[in-house]
Amino acid sequence: MTASPLLAPAPPDRVRQSPPPRGEGVSRPRDSSGTPHGEYRPDIDGLRAVAVLAVVAYHTKAWVLPGGFVGVDVFFVISGFLISGIILQRLQKGTFSIADFYARRIRRIFPALSLVLVTCLAVGWFVLLPGELADLGGDVAAGAGFVSNIRFWTQTNYFGPDVDAKPLLHLWSLGIEEQYYLLWPLALAFLWRGSHRVAPMVGLMVVSFAISLTLSFTDARSAFYLPVTRLWELLLGSLVAYAVFAHGDPARLVLRLTTRGGGDADAMRIAHTRDAMAWIGLSLIALALALLRTTSVFPGAWALLPTVGTALLISAGPKAWVNRTILSHPAVVGIGLISYPLYLWHWPVLALIRIHYPDVSYVAKGGALLGAFVAAYLTYRLLERWVRHTIGTRIVVALCTVQAMLLAAGLVLVWKAGFPARGDAVHRRIYAVDIHATDADATPSDTIAGLCMIMWDERAFDPRCYTPPSGANPPQHVVLWGDSFAAHWRPGLKRILGDSTTISQMTSAGCAPILDYVEAARPNCAVLNRFALARIAERMPDVVVLSGRWSSYPAHPQVSKTLDALKALGIPRVILIGSSAQYHQPVPRLLLMALSSGAAPTRMHPHMMPKLREVDSTLRAVAARGGASFIAPLDAQCTALGCLVALDTGAVGITTRDDGHLTPAGAIHIAERLFTPVLRP
Repeated sequence: MTASPLLAPAPPDRVRQSPPPRGEGVSRPRDSSGTPHGEYRPDIDGLRAVAVLAVVAYHTKAWVLPGGFVGVDVFFVISGFLISGIILQRLQKGTFSIADFYARRIRRIFPALSLVLVTCLAVGWFVLLPGELADLGGDVAAGAGFVSNIRFWTQTNYFGPDVDAKPLLHLWSLGIEEQYYLLWPLALAFLWRGSHRVAPMVGLMVVSFAISLTLSFTDARSAFYLPVTRLWELLLGSLVAYAVFAHGDPARLVLRLTTRGGGDADAMRIAHTRDAMAWIGLSLIALALALLRTTSVFPGAWALLPTVGTALLISAGPKAWVNRTILSHPAVVGIGLISYPLYLWHWPVLALIRIHYPDVSYVAKGGALLGAFVAAYLTYRLLERWVRHTIGTRIVVALCTVQAMLLAAGLVLVWKAGFPARGDAVHRRIYAVDIHATDADATPSDTIAGLCMIMWDERAFDPRCYTPPSGANPPQHVVLWGDSFAAHWRPGLKRILGDSTTISQMTSAGCAPILDYVEAARPNCAVLNRFALARIAERMPDVVVLSGRWSSYPAHPQVSKTLDALKALGIPRVILIGSSAQYHQPVPRLLLMALSSGAAPTRMHPHMMPKLREVDSTLRAVAARGGASFIAPLDAQCTALGCLVALDTGAVGITTRDDGHLTPAGAIHIAERLFTPVLRP
């Protein structure tokens, strides 16, 4: 998951075991794992600690613990066990109330979650760009509504490169757990009334696992985020809960199923069985942590390692050596007690720091994690425990009101596009650039998105993109062909060419203007490029301009194929535009960071400049061999003092809208200096 990027499940009630059911033909066990029914199990809090520390280690640096993301799967099994145990106990006593169950969930889950969401909104208001703040608003609304898994299913690969910019990505697992909490109590209460209880649970688990196994190979994102593909993990914990409920000691049950005996006379064998189950369970979790990678087919069959391991550890009971010695150690239990707020706090802290300071040192990152631990402890001691011991329905109503307000606040941020009008004039100018490129001569279709800038999987351009207006007979017809780094040149071309030239645009995100170019993430690129060449052959423009984010395409020297094809068609002039400056962060963010410590500069040093110059050198040679003109934007953008990011002090006239795309002002500035002598008829 750069994974990456996970939430510990909501803290259930203190871990308790209920007595076996009466009147159902189930004998009361004489040895209940050495623990009186209803007694707290510290080993499960210790198991929580193992899970949350694995996730924190993974999120801090994936290579530290490559399989740490399976901590969430451990949580799922624990939640299934605890929640089902609580429900079964109260069903047996005849005291189960669905309203009381939901009220308890609200008291456990809402306090820490609300605090973290409020904090993220407050921090985001001051440090995030409008687009980021609007995105955070959507994530807050989804988190407050417990549908984060559905939201991220539609937009984000958990193991993708952009997860560090999602401070609330980890809430996906809380969404799954809450969806389980919403439906499973009703289902279990229904099963309680019938004579068959285990068979339906096993059937649901098998179906869910089969779907997970299938989708893990065919649709990995759905397999990761959808509740139906994770249900089996929660149900595995539910089955363990029922085994404890009905038989008292799963170790005794294992002996009954595998050997003869298993009564009081076999106490030694029962103890050995518990220890063996615990060691096997711990080993399976350790294998998952060590062997799994972000490239593993997950969840699928690999999820059996942490889930079965967790089920075995829980089933072993508190008397197993591992459970009573390692998992029940006070230090481990202490971390387990704060596992829920720790999981809630750690990822937003790391994500917001990475967004604002991408080059943050390990020391600073360690300090941030220490802060997350402190915040988790204070949340547990001062907020969670206070709410837990507050009597009455008013606190439940208050918590629900806060969640509703957070949901509404998130939606308002989305509606208002992250409030680009906040701050002073300089900040508002920076925010405006983040939202859209503003220029009198430009429209959204001219630049990054729109009619002639394909963003998804279309396989043809609209005729308006390459057909001159009816009756028009301009002195010059120019075709702009390439990816989004070609599209951003249109305002500059319009400025220097004016009404004397018709500009056709055929640009598509992530598609270099290289014939037969194949990109796994954009299989439509080859089709679009052939389409563009066919339209050029039909219209025979005076000039074809080729541009792209060349450093992103290892095959950039193969643009020679395109030059050869255009030459064969007899296109009079072909212009190849080289690299423009690229930065490790969006330029508006870099300017905001500079403003926080003084004035915003007009020039900054981009990263990977040597690579950009090397790419340009290759393209210049390719253009010379193919009879094309070559323009190097870096020649106008950059000096020894850095590359131009603003046309004057105060960040007015910002030239770059994100990590590389030019604003209309930036495109016009460069075009007037480099393009005019080459392009004017």
